[in-house]
Amino acid sequence: MAIKIRMFVDNWSYNDFNTFLEAVTSGDITVQYEMADKLLIGWDYETPFEEGIMGLSVADGAEVLRTILETLQTVAEDLDIDDVTVDFSKWNTKRFLEFQTVRGAANHRKVERMLREVTSVEGLLADEELSFQDGAKMMKALTETYKRLITGKN
Repeated sequence: MAIKIRMFVDNWSYNDFNTFLEAVTSGDITVQYEMADKLLIGWDYETPFEEGIMGLSVADGAEVLRTILETLQTVAEDLDIDDVTVDFSKWNTKRFLEFQTVRGAANHRKVERMLREVTSVEGLLADEELSFQDGAKMMKALTETYKRLITGKN
C-alpha cells in the first residue's frame, strides 16, 4: 500500500513549478526538496510532518518527490482550458520561435511575460502572479491551439 502524501498545488506559483521541473531535469536534488517542502501539507509517514521532508528517510523522500512530479503532471494534463483565450495574432513567427527558445532555456520569468502576451485566463489580473494551475492552463492552451493550427483542425 502506498503512503498517502497531501499537497496543496495552490502553494506553488507557475515559476515554482518550473523551478521544480528544472531541478528534476538538471538533477538538483536540493532544490527539489526545498520546493517540495513548500508544496506539502501532510503525509502518513511515521516521521512527523513538522520535521519536514528533510526528516524523512532517503527512500521516503524520493517517493515524495516522485509522487509530487507524477501528481503535478497529471493535474497539468487534466486542467480544463475553456477559460483560456489564445490570440496568436499578437505574435509573428519570429516571436513564436523566440518564445520556444526562451522556454528551452528555462527563463521562467520571460516565458511567463511572453505567455501573457498571447494568452489570458478569465478572471486573472494582468499584474497577478501566475499560479501553477493558471500557468499550466495557459501553456496547455497555447500548445493545443498551435497543434490545431499546424494540423488544420481549427
